[in-house]
Amino acid sequence: MASEDAKFPPQHQDTQPGKQYLMHPQPLTVNPQYKPSSKLHGKVALVTGGDSGIGRAVCYYFSLEGATVVFTYVKGQEDRDAADALSLIKEVMSSDAKEPIAIPADVRYEEN
Repeated sequence: MASEDAKFPPQHQDTQPGKQYLMHPQPLTVNPQYKPSSKLHGKVALVTGGDSGIGRAVCYYFSLEGATVVFTYVKGQEDRDAADALSLIKEVMSSDAKEPIAIPADVRYEEN
């Protein structure tokens, strides 16, 4: 857990969706003290907005738990965050999990 004394400056971005790569300091996605237990071994997880923020952390921990991870992101706006998330997921994916997949889809709109 993060220390209660840790203070982060407020951050604001004028556009939505926000871009995690622009944030300083970067949000903490990884907890090095977490001990995985293969709870999602053999499962597939679909995460909307998995390129950044809470969604990226969910993708990371689902992968750490053995799931094959698929996530959505907004193409043309979140490409860099999606690439960063894929790299992070690949670092911890289990040997029998399939490659993570990033799907460009803005789920705010039905036509996607």
